[in-house]
Amino acid sequence: MAIVPQTAAARTVVYAPDCSDRCIQSSKFAGCHSTAPAHHPPPLQFLCARNVKDTTGFTYIDWAALKRKARTPWHVPKADAMCVATHDAPTKRLADITRHNHMTLLACDIDEGNLPASEVCRKLGYLGIESWILYSTATHQAPGKGRRWRLLVELSKGVPVPLWRYMQRALAACLGGDKCSDRPTQVFFLPNMGAWGYEDHQGSGPPIDPDDGDHVLVRTARIHELGDQMDARERKRVRAAKTARQSSGDIDAFNAANTVESLLDSYGFKRCGSKWKYPGAKSAAGVTVRDGRYYSYHSKDPLSDGRSHDAFDLFVLHEHGGDINRALRALRSKS
Repeated sequence: MAIVPQTAAARTVVYAPDCSDRCIQSSKFAGCHSTAPAHHPPPLQFLCARNVKDTTGFTYIDWAALKRKARTPWHVPKADAMCVATHDAPTKRLADITRHNHMTLLACDIDEGNLPASEVCRKLGYLGIESWILYSTATHQAPGKGRRWRLLVELSKGVPVPLWRYMQRALAACLGGDKCSDRPTQVFFLPNMGAWGYEDHQGSGPPIDPDDGDHVLVRTARIHELGDQMDARERKRVRAAKTARQSSGDIDAFNAANTVESLLDSYGFKRCGSKWKYPGAKSAAGVTVRDGRYYSYHSKDPLSDGRSHDAFDLFVLHEHGGDINRALRALRSKS
């Protein structure tokens, strides 16, 4: 991994930008569509806002411009500092980002641990991350704050929002970064000189290929995804078990309050001695009740299946057309 370090001491760069340099329009990128060789894909772009509250007038910036900007930070109040998003959607709105579904940058704030830049670089090397920008935030080494970093990581191609979330979580988990960085609407302040100095470091290797399942970060993201899928299946199993227990309780309560014989009378069965005739049946009586269970031998009876049935089964068939869920809802609505 090739790293271009800056001096470990905070630099005293003072940069006074003019308005035209604050962001590069997408048509003016270095290596833009009009000048890049035809066989090269256009560079990924990242939505850029004039300040954190900006909701219109967005522009775009690319990776090369971000690297240049890290070398020449602004020195402006936080309210006037420009922000970069991790996508190339037309706005910062979640609905637009989700619909666009094309995340183009990984980013992470590392505010805990007071880590020196050399330690962050070591961790990036372990993760196989070679193309990155690390720069100090405005409160870096402020009294009581310690070292504070912002990390940007280059991707070789855009990824869907769900995969991006897992990659962001994996990055934050491995570096001790901000756990809120997996929100697609999150924006990050571009390099800005703090009152306590500024420093930046850059890695110049290849970007991460999201399709490379052997890459440590991609593999870790997939593990996070698999864990969530397993958790979701477990939550579904628990809900199903809870529903089954509740349903069982409702059925038991119904059977305790209603006998098979009482329901046969109300559902139009005709009693013939010790047996009952199915409603509308012309053959001999073919329903018997033994030990409180229903047995039917009528060919027209849906419950004539060779098994015994309880009062709830009769209730489901004759009052709810055989729909057990509708029957359970009816019971719960009365309780």
